[in-house]
Amino acid sequence: MRASLRGRALRGDFVHAPVRGEIEVLADHVIRIGDDGTIVSVAPASECVPDDTLELPAGQVVLPGFVDLHVHAPQYPQLGLALDEPLEVWLGKYTFPLEARYADLDFAREAYGTLVSDLLAGGTTTALYFATVHREATQLLAEICLAKGQRGLVGKVVMDNPETSPDYYRDETAEAAVADTRAVIDHIRALPGNDRVLPVINPRFIPSCTDDALAGLGALAQECGCHVQTHCSESDWAHGYALERYGHTDTVALDGFGLLTRKTVLAHSVFLTDTDMDAVRDAGAGVAHCALSNMYFANAVFPLRRASE
Repeated sequence: MRASLRGRALRGDFVHAPVRGEIEVLADHVIRIGDDGTIVSVAPASECVPDDTLELPAGQVVLPGFVDLHVHAPQYPQLGLALDEPLEVWLGKYTFPLEARYADLDFAREAYGTLVSDLLAGGTTTALYFATVHREATQLLAEICLAKGQRGLVGKVVMDNPETSPDYYRDETAEAAVADTRAVIDHIRALPGNDRVLPVINPRFIPSCTDDALAGLGALAQECGCHVQTHCSESDWAHGYALERYGHTDTVALDGFGLLTRKTVLAHSVFLTDTDMDAVRDAGAGVAHCALSNMYFANAVFPLRRASE
């Protein structure tokens, strides 16, 4: 909430969706905002209009802020580009080289600053972010979210598996990956005046991480109670990789490492089995899916109807 509205009231027309599948229009209502920026009361204007009320111009409507549950922050400079390859090729050809550039904090500051400003301008007031493997740049993204007033959940990407991660862009060891993740968590929680940015534990996906890294991150998740985000069964390649490596799905593997929790968000999840869906539901975890992205990289879509049953 902008500082100019703290401790004030706002009169106008408001639209929200308090129940799934339903929209409620609050015509000519007054919303009172507390000194801490939270809404303290909502009432029809006919009941009371405080003297200090700000009135919306005619024709304007207030909507709740959008929440984006899966944003690859460092990939913003290639938005809409480089979509001509399957996932495993696309990562190595385009995405890893771009993400490696965030070792340069000047580049990171400009790119992240533009992204957060553009998201806010479009009404996205909360975003769950994948950053890069770089500790300093990830901390910078959290600082930019806080400075610009966006509620952000920010995670340092972990990818330490030399079989799938290039030499120029990966964590040196599992121990270093977990230590840097812990450092990012501590940094974000210690930011002065931080009332809106949270740290996230962020293994990129099963193929990018060794078992030692996944086990260490799972233990850290249990210790700190942080949110967890990762990709799950995103493509037939990624899904098959987990099956070949473990003899079971990546959902089962993540659960075994302690990474499937009430605060876990699994991205894409196109190829979840019925057993996987039960495990996600039992853990209280969630799925963030994008039909367009899934069509590009999986040639399939998330079975939303089946998952909602």
